[in-house]
Amino acid sequence: MSEVQNPNVTGVRSVMPPGIQPNYLQCLEPVADAALDAKEAKWRLEKAKRKRHQKDQELVLDELLPKATGREALIEKKKLRREQRRQREESPELMKERDVMGDGEGFHQRLAKEQARRERRQMAKIGAFIEKKSQYEAAEAGKLAQFRALLDLSGGKITIPKRNDPPPPPSPPVS
Repeated sequence: MSEVQNPNVTGVRSVMPPGIQPNYLQCLEPVADAALDAKEAKWRLEKAKRKRHQKDQELVLDELLPKATGREALIEKKKLRREQRRQREESPELMKERDVMGDGEGFHQRLAKEQARRERRQMAKIGAFIEKKSQYEAAEAGKLAQFRALLDLSGGKITIPKRNDPPPPPSPPVS
């Protein structure tokens, strides 16, 4: 940064970054600052007057109508909340009763339609079950026929011959 002497104002130096020429409107800063200071001072004075007036009004109001304290304040707050709730609009219905419960004759028609739909679904399930059962029984009959063919019985009675082996001797008791 380089220091540049302000030609319009004596005794004031501006610090400028290198390569940037001084803006001569900035040279008038002290003059503009004085005008801004006067405006700001006037604004601050007005603000202080408004603030003082507001405090005076609050004091007068407090003397004429003192604020409730303790239990009285709680009761007043409850009254205020109660009034606000009464003035509030009722919430709109999310779903109308006729949409949920049905309206008149249409409800019975819809109920019958739903019952018929349930019966159709039940019959379809039963039909699918019966079909699977018949396929299973046919497959089982085929497997049984193959088994009998292996035994060469062709539908006859299966007999198991009795053994002629003597029974094993009893084991001695453990003492």
